[in-house]
Amino acid sequence: MWPETFAHIPNTDIIIEKGTPIYISLYGLGVDSRFWDEPEIYNPDRFAESNHITDAYIPFGIGPRMCIAMKVGQLHAKIVLALLLRDYEIWQTKDNESFLNPRSTFTAARNGIYLQFRKIVQMT
Repeated sequence: MWPETFAHIPNTDIIIEKGTPIYISLYGLGVDSRFWDEPEIYNPDRFAESNHITDAYIPFGIGPRMCIAMKVGQLHAKIVLALLLRDYEIWQTKDNESFLNPRSTFTAARNGIYLQFRKIVQMT
């Protein structure tokens, strides 16, 4: 359920028909040069506490409608990733290139991502 829009945007000449859904592109926020220097380059330091930019990364929403299960969702994702990395070698197949679809509502590879998994044999 999305909040309804107003008949017009206050203090602008922009008019959006009432009831039109508005989606925020999380990919678009992530590569917006107004928030990030060199947004297309992978730089994990930009997420350090000292470089924190409020509201520039909002995968769980923001404000009073923010997802109440954000911490649980993040914890589950970390656990699944840790278990996969503990038990498997994972790599992307060489004959496959992944491209993001920047016009998509969701961040997803245009033609999917093909991975191979090899179980790590635990020596005891």
